[in-house]
Order: sequence, then structure tokens, then C-alpha cells
Amino acid sequence: MPVKPDDYKLICSKCGYNKIIKPKSDTDVIFPICPKCQEFMDRKDLTSFDKFFDKINTLFPIKFK
Repeated sequence: MPVKPDDYKLICSKCGYNKIIKPKSDTDVIFPICPKCQEFMDRKDLTSFDKFFDKINTLFPIKFK
């Protein structure tokens, strides 16, 4: 039976770009390449602030230009 893994954050060490990843199953495969500078991104566990901000952003989406 598939188990949903924990959410995590990808962070680019070169430019600071970050993205929260929410895998739907344990078979999801992601190649963490930064869309801005094409560098490899580091995987970090979500902090409680990241989890809180993600929940707020889900309820009230913020559109950035």
C-alpha cells in the first residue's frame, strides 16, 4: 500500500529560490533543478513556519507578478 511521504522544501544554494514539494505518493520522482539558475537544489525538511505559511497560502492564495 502506498504511503504519502512528508512534504519538503527544495532550496537553491546559489540564488536562494525555494519551492515546497507535496508528493502525492512514495513513487513520485522529482529532478531538483533550479528554474532560475539551472543549479542543483538541496532538499530540506519543512519548518513549522513553512507548514503554517503553506496552509495560509492554500486558504488565501497570493499571486506574485
